[in-house]
Amino acid sequence: MESEEPTHEHLAELFARTEPDCVLDVGANGGQYGEMLRNRGYRGWIVSFEPVRDAFAALNQAASGDPRWRVFQLALGARPERRRIAVAAVSQLSSFRQFSDYAGEELPGASEVTHTEEVEVATLNEGWGRFLDGVPDERVFLKLDTQGWDLEVLDGADAVLNGLVGIQLEAPLEPIYEGVPAFTQTIERVRGLGFGLTGVFPVNRDSLLRLIEVDCVFVNSGHREATSWREQTWTMLAARFLKEVAAAVPDGAEFMLVDDATLGIEQIGGGRAIPFLEEEGEYHGAPEDGEHAVAELRKQTDRGVRHIAVAWPSFWWLDEYPELAHELRSSWRRIADSDAAVVFELGDAGVSE
Repeated sequence: MESEEPTHEHLAELFARTEPDCVLDVGANGGQYGEMLRNRGYRGWIVSFEPVRDAFAALNQAASGDPRWRVFQLALGARPERRRIAVAAVSQLSSFRQFSDYAGEELPGASEVTHTEEVEVATLNEGWGRFLDGVPDERVFLKLDTQGWDLEVLDGADAVLNGLVGIQLEAPLEPIYEGVPAFTQTIERVRGLGFGLTGVFPVNRDSLLRLIEVDCVFVNSGHREATSWREQTWTMLAARFLKEVAAAVPDGAEFMLVDDATLGIEQIGGGRAIPFLEEEGEYHGAPEDGEHAVAELRKQTDRGVRHIAVAWPSFWWLDEYPELAHELRSSWRRIADSDAAVVFELGDAGVSE
């Protein structure tokens, strides 16, 4: 098994943006996913579904004492029915589908079927009100781990998909079940429902290092709150930095550029960007300390440079070098200030900002 840490870190970032008030944990097994959410600080509602008898008992125990964790001994699918599920030696692999010959070769023992159970299958469409009775349902995240049955769950959830903030599911590269949709089919199906892929993370590999399954995480780009989840990308911030500096620095004027050499800018508006710190026209790294930074600043002003632009990747300079920050506050004027750029202009006789 691959490390789950990258998946969990990605979910934490997605949850920080979308702020789900409920997570539907479909194919919960013994409650491992819900326990992971709690250990990572999620305090909203969890509604878990697990049809297999012994696994549900473990899930029920895991959720006991947690007032915001509700459990149902159910499978979810495309229609209400009763079906037989094959219970595997490794219970997480229990499925409505038959194991493939590939599974027998690559997952010996784990894919052995110990017995079958008849279980109840419900749909999210018909059960939504019952499952989420008294639970906030404006921003719901759907996690699917149903061993080849995820798309059937989505088939039975078409009426409620708009309320989902995102989906997590496992997609196969080397199918361990017969008849399971291919990786590309799975991805395109979910994208066709209006969800954009935000991350793909290995789950397990076979004896030739081939990926067997991957965790796929999606965000609902059509959700009514999706606009508020957006953050400025590097490209967006770089474009805004160029625009804001061009508006603040007189056309053709030289200016000092604090960007840790990350933006590759040589000039803006006809004015040369002087790397700060500079040696023979090239970026020479961060200053040793605040006094060093102030000395370099004054060296450039003695040459006639009257502007300094700090790009967002280097905002830390203003905290790390308090002497530099003090010099800029006391003798310069802040003429641009945003989350992309801070631009100072040398004041007259120590004009403060």
